[in-house]
Amino acid sequence: MSSPLAPGLESVLQRLLLAVERRQQGRGDEALAVLDELLAQYPQFLPAYPQRISLLLELARYAESAATCQTLIEQGGRTPEHEQLRDDVCALARAQLDAQLHDNPTDGSARWALAEVELHAGRYPQALAHYQQLASQDPTHPGVPEQLALVWLKLNEPERALACYQQCLGFAPESAVAWFNLGTVHKQLNQFPAAEHAFQQALRYQAEFPEAELELGLCRLSVGDFQEGWRRYEWRWRCAQLAPHHPYPELPLWRPTDAQAGTSVLLWAEQGLGDCIQFLRFVPLVAAHVETVFLHVPESVRSLLAPVLPHWPSAIRLLAPHESAPAQAQCPLMSLPWALAITTPPPLTGPYLYPDAERVALWQERMARPSPESGRPRIGVSWAGRQRAGINWLRDMPLAALAPLFDHPAQFFSLQKELPYGDSLAAYAGVQDLAPDLDTLADTAAAMMCLDAVVSVDTAVAHLCGALGKTCYLLLPYGAEWRWQSQRHDSPWYPSLRLIRQTRPGDWHSVVAQLLQSL
Repeated sequence: MSSPLAPGLESVLQRLLLAVERRQQGRGDEALAVLDELLAQYPQFLPAYPQRISLLLELARYAESAATCQTLIEQGGRTPEHEQLRDDVCALARAQLDAQLHDNPTDGSARWALAEVELHAGRYPQALAHYQQLASQDPTHPGVPEQLALVWLKLNEPERALACYQQCLGFAPESAVAWFNLGTVHKQLNQFPAAEHAFQQALRYQAEFPEAELELGLCRLSVGDFQEGWRRYEWRWRCAQLAPHHPYPELPLWRPTDAQAGTSVLLWAEQGLGDCIQFLRFVPLVAAHVETVFLHVPESVRSLLAPVLPHWPSAIRLLAPHESAPAQAQCPLMSLPWALAITTPPPLTGPYLYPDAERVALWQERMARPSPESGRPRIGVSWAGRQRAGINWLRDMPLAALAPLFDHPAQFFSLQKELPYGDSLAAYAGVQDLAPDLDTLADTAAAMMCLDAVVSVDTAVAHLCGALGKTCYLLLPYGAEWRWQSQRHDSPWYPSLRLIRQTRPGDWHSVVAQLLQSL
């Protein structure tokens, strides 16, 4: 697989050297401009980030330096090296800004910068204290309530964030962004009528606001209005986060009712692995409308589909990585319900994915080996999703919160492929770590079939359980994703899942208590 930098690598390196040269000449602002242009074009060119970070420190632009550390983590992953660099940079920035505030405690610029540094460092109580100090120094500052709301959300206190966004509207009652922010918190609190009102107000003051249109769709999906929800969900491809990443903009969007639908369509995976697994169920339905269905999915999902393809219509062709297809139209997997005019999740009468029999036999042999816990139920656990950009503080739960579960009389197996930063299984000797042998989703599926049940947060593991028909206890935050709707303890998507929800934001202890009662 070629690097996205390969075609212009020589030019990229030349620009990096030019930035270093300008910096050595004492022309820091020019060096920064070169780095900014380079990273705007090649955001995955990681060697440029340390240069930008150290240059910003040199220019005493501390908050920007800390923010660049966070961008490095988002682009390059949450590695110990990246975490250490961020911690070192924030410590240095903190020392400099503390010194400035010691000399002048009312220096608003220094306190604002320090609050931002603490925010990027993940020291949310400290960031909160600085923003509150700024609010007391200048109660009319319009930017402080928005930052306070952000910190309260990081602290999993959405009700307090809601009050801050309402204060933002007091400063700017016609601000579409303020209304949008208010709506997102209402949605997180499962207050869907209030959320929809806020998003509609955002559109009133900014007619072209794709993100607000999308959020209205997510609200509709959350309450089970799939017809309107799928229609508005199509707005995602006009949002700034996704629009630049559409891989097939030259092909028309496929719908079987369109006169130009053609005889072949390219279906492709978008967003996460769980999304891909959930919407694979619709692929065979497309084969009834066209002669050829080309399917492009991540490599880890390709291995999972090997046992399934013989059961699918012969019109479906699974593409190899980077293989092109002579398709006349395209459709992302998550647009298939809208394209096929499906207004409710079709009932599942059984699994729609199947494990590889040989892999299952190998896992059965391994798990049947004698141990002190032999004969007890086998339970798999997954407490966090991908860690590329850090902990998802809504979805992921601390490993320590599962400690009461590990006292239950059962055999426990960790299905956690990526351990969150700071988590360790060393303290839980009874939990067997399967991660080293879970090279693909096909391995995970085979291992799951040898378990009695799985306990998981909202990750691809839960979706895989549902697609395989394996019993899974899904642990959900208070403001769960649209696909799990609200209030329900079952899932219209996966009959084998049991949903256990937080009764208040951030409360995983009550979730684990409910789980133990269920087991």
